[in-house]
Amino acid sequence: MKQKIKIKIRDFYIDDVNRCLEGKVESSKFNLLGSKIIILNHPEIEGFVFELFKVIDLNHVKERAKGIEFNIGDIYLKILIDKGWDTFNELIIEDFYLEESTKEINQQSFEEIKKNNAKSILFEFKNMSNLFFANFYLDLRGGETGGVGRNEHGEPHFHIISRKENRDIGKVFFPTIEDYKTNNSQLVFSSNINRKIKKQITEWVFKDDLKNLEELNKSWVEQNRHNNRVLKQ
Repeated sequence: MKQKIKIKIRDFYIDDVNRCLEGKVESSKFNLLGSKIIILNHPEIEGFVFELFKVIDLNHVKERAKGIEFNIGDIYLKILIDKGWDTFNELIIEDFYLEESTKEINQQSFEEIKKNNAKSILFEFKNMSNLFFANFYLDLRGGETGGVGRNEHGEPHFHIISRKENRDIGKVFFPTIEDYKTNNSQLVFSSNINRKIKKQITEWVFKDDLKNLEELNKSWVEQNRHNNRVLKQ
């Protein structure tokens, strides 16, 4: 029988932009990563925990779940609501449940999510960078040639978004793995990005045998597959 944990909604910040809940639990008897959200009498609402870590530095979480007070040792959780968000937003609830998952959430699991949820690449990419940066996250965008909204153009790049103001503070162009290995091509930053941020992002992009650089290129192609205004390498 799967284990469950009851959680107070007051311990979570509701992120309307990304359709996520960000908050905390003090402890859990099972691994919450990948666990399924359950709201009684509302099976149409679906979601899962796609990021968590134990809080060891309060500075790392102070800009995340706005208005939520963390303590050292708490477990930070980020829950994606991928179905039934409008219904969820209209509810007045005091608590919800998380039910353990028997399926390990790994890269293969995220690949499956991509096929069913067009926004999931955005969440995966933010998740990849969230644990590494305290004051900002990286946002790789896409779109269609004639679509409305934040459609991209030009060479492959991502945006740096400050957590505090949720503001775009600059753009970073990145090379393909082949170009990096053959020509030692590096990141190209907007002129207004400071040295400390440049160093942090450069370390992250080229770490772990270029796995993050590989994911950047794959995500760029996937998100812009219907956009002929961008360069796909």
